[in-house]
Amino acid sequence: MFNDWLARIRTDIALLTTDLETGPYPYAGIPWFSTAFGRDGVISALQMLWLNPELARGVLAFLARYQSTETSVFGDAEPGKIMHEMRKGEMAVLRELPFGRYYDGVDTTPLHIYLASSYADRTGDEDFVDRIWESLGAATAWMEEVGARNGEGFVTYSRAADTGLFNQGWKDSADAIFHTDGTIPKGPIALVELQGYVFAAYQPR
Repeated sequence: MFNDWLARIRTDIALLTTDLETGPYPYAGIPWFSTAFGRDGVISALQMLWLNPELARGVLAFLARYQSTETSVFGDAEPGKIMHEMRKGEMAVLRELPFGRYYDGVDTTPLHIYLASSYADRTGDEDFVDRIWESLGAATAWMEEVGARNGEGFVTYSRAADTGLFNQGWKDSADAIFHTDGTIPKGPIALVELQGYVFAAYQPR
């Protein structure tokens, strides 16, 4: 039964994985989510790290390549921030929607750093980590800059443009975060699990 379970895991991951120039990347789902999502790719790579570290290497290389180097209100991008979603559909290409290269996922950046340290710990592949070191430094600088904005060190989010997603954690529906009386907070919002990711990203492996 254990071997059957492993075979099913490999089959499912193979179905979702696309070979890109940067290496293998597990797409989020078929059909609508058959594209690169930052958070989904990182978490899938973390869960598969013990069995297939090459998947983590592909995810890290892809996210480092498309890391934001500029500020864009429409794309919710800031220097150092790691991509949330990338699409090539007509509305994205014509910029009717921001998802061509979208950076609203607030937790992808610390998860990117955590995956890199976990990959290095699992494989000892220091040469690869050296190649993406600049990306990791930029991601860390983004976290520190965001944490300094509120004076408390928390990494927070708030929607940059009305065309973007209101919530930017793993549950990104508009009503995902609310007060005990049911009202929707205006933000900035500091998710508790996000602070855990940030803490983990800073820990030596």
